[in-house]
Amino acid sequence: MPVTFRNEQFSLIGQFSPIGQRFAWPKPGSVLETVGAELVRELARVGWDVPGIDVEFGTTGKGTNVVRRVHTISGETERGPFRLTFRNVQEQVGQTYHHTGLSDAAVPPGIEIRYWGNDHTLVANVYSGSDWLRDAKSFMDEFKKDYIPHLYRSYTAQVSPERLDADVRLGAKRGREDGPLSVTAGEVTGPVVDFIRDELIAKLRLLPSAEGHDDINEQGDANLRRLAQVEPIEAPEDFPVLYCWVDRNSAHRILGKSHGSYSDGSGDYVVDGTGWRLMNLSDLPRDANPRDFHPKINGYFSYASSDPAVKAAGPSNAVDYLNLPVEIKLRYLNDVLVADMAAYDDLREEMWQQVIAEGRKEFTGDEIRRSYGALARTVVSAADYDGSYKRPTYLIGRQLHADEARLIRGPVWVHVEKERVRALVKDEETGNEIALAHYEGSEWRKLGRWAVKEATEVAQMALSLLSRDIFRSNYNVKVIKDHEFPDPWARSAGTPAASAP
Repeated sequence: MPVTFRNEQFSLIGQFSPIGQRFAWPKPGSVLETVGAELVRELARVGWDVPGIDVEFGTTGKGTNVVRRVHTISGETERGPFRLTFRNVQEQVGQTYHHTGLSDAAVPPGIEIRYWGNDHTLVANVYSGSDWLRDAKSFMDEFKKDYIPHLYRSYTAQVSPERLDADVRLGAKRGREDGPLSVTAGEVTGPVVDFIRDELIAKLRLLPSAEGHDDINEQGDANLRRLAQVEPIEAPEDFPVLYCWVDRNSAHRILGKSHGSYSDGSGDYVVDGTGWRLMNLSDLPRDANPRDFHPKINGYFSYASSDPAVKAAGPSNAVDYLNLPVEIKLRYLNDVLVADMAAYDDLREEMWQQVIAEGRKEFTGDEIRRSYGALARTVVSAADYDGSYKRPTYLIGRQLHADEARLIRGPVWVHVEKERVRALVKDEETGNEIALAHYEGSEWRKLGRWAVKEATEVAQMALSLLSRDIFRSNYNVKVIKDHEFPDPWARSAGTPAASAP
C-alpha cells in the first residue's frame, strides 16, 4: 500500500482517546518548500492513495499536541525513481516543532539536493554516470552511495531562501573529479522544481477529488483517518508488569505539577516513548544490511524492564541516579519491542578478553560495530517475543497514558547495612519496596560513607515528589542504620586514614 505511517502512536491515540486527529500542513517558503506544499495539497485532494506514489507519514509532538505530517513522498516514473523528504521546521506550537518543509529531494536524471532551512546550507549531488536507470537506486541509497563516489560530484554553499533558485554558485566538495568545478543554485534546484510540477503535480491535477478531501482545516485530519487505522495488539493477561525510570521534569509532568519551559500543555500522557536512540544504523557492521533487521532498530525509545531492580537503558546511555520509577501495565503491544542486552554485553566481554590478550587498550571500530550488530539481531516486536532472552529490555516507542502507566508513590527512607546502602520507596498500591538508589560491592567499597550521602540526596528529592502532602515545605528523610560507617577521611596524628570495613 503506498500510504504508510512511521509511528503507530498517533493512530492509537486517535482510536482510543477522544482527542481527535490533526494534520500539520507544509507552508510556502523557499522555492522548494513552496512546491512541496503544492504537492501535498494535491495529494490530499485526490485522497493520498495514488498508484506510483508512496506517501509516508510521521508524527510530531506529545499528548494532545500530537499531529500527523508528511515525512516522505517517493515512487517510480518513466524517468526513474524519486524521493522527497520534509524535514525543515516551519512551525512551533508550545514545545513542539513541526517538520513540514520540503528539505531533501532526489529526482531523475540524477540530482539530489538537501537544503537545511535553519542554516541555509545547500548540498547538491549531481549524477555523472552513463546509465541513470541502472544506477538510480544506488545513487539514492545513502548506504550504497559511499561506494559509488565516481558516479557523482557533490557541491555545497550557503544560500538564502530568496536566492535558492538564483545564480549563487556552489563549489565542488567531493566525488567525481572530472565534473564542473561549480554549479549554480538554479541549475540544481530548477530541475527538481520542474520535475515535481511537471511529473507529479500536473498529473495529479488530472485526477478527480476524493470523497472527504475538503476536511483540511486545522482541526481536520486531511482525510487520513480512513487510511490510518491500526489494529490494536492487546497485551495478553500474563504479560509482565514493566518498570521504567523517568527524570524529575517528567515526574513533575506526570503529577500535573510541570510549569514554565517544561509545560507543553499536553499532560495527558505518562511516558512519551521518545527517549534515547537504541543505535544509529552506522553502528552496524560494515557488511550488514539494515533491511535484515527490525525496521525500528534505530528508533528512540523509553526503556523498561520486568525487574524493578534493573534500571533499563540502551547500550550508549544510562539512567541518572536521581530518576524515579514508573510502573507500566501495557494494554497494547503496538510499537513495543524487546531486545536482549546480554547479546551486547556478553560479546563485548568476550572481545575484551581478546583485547587484553593482544595487549591493546581499547576496542577497534569493527569490534564496537559487531557488538551493536549482535544486539540488533535480537530486536523483535513484543508480540513475537518468546520469553527466552537472558536480559530482556522492553523498548517502548509510543506514548503511554494513565491507564497504562503510573508514577510509583509512597514512603521513602534510607537503609544503611554493613555492605549495602539503599534509598527505598514502598509502593503504596502494591506494598513492594523498590530501590531508588543502591550501593554495594565495588560501589560501596569505593564510596564508603558517601554512599549514605548520595542515597539521602536521592531520597530527599524523591520524597518531595512522591509524598501525597504537597503543602509540606520540609521533607525529612528517615535513615535506618544497621551499620555506622567510620569517616574514611578522618586522620589522627601518625596514623593513616581509616577505611570502611
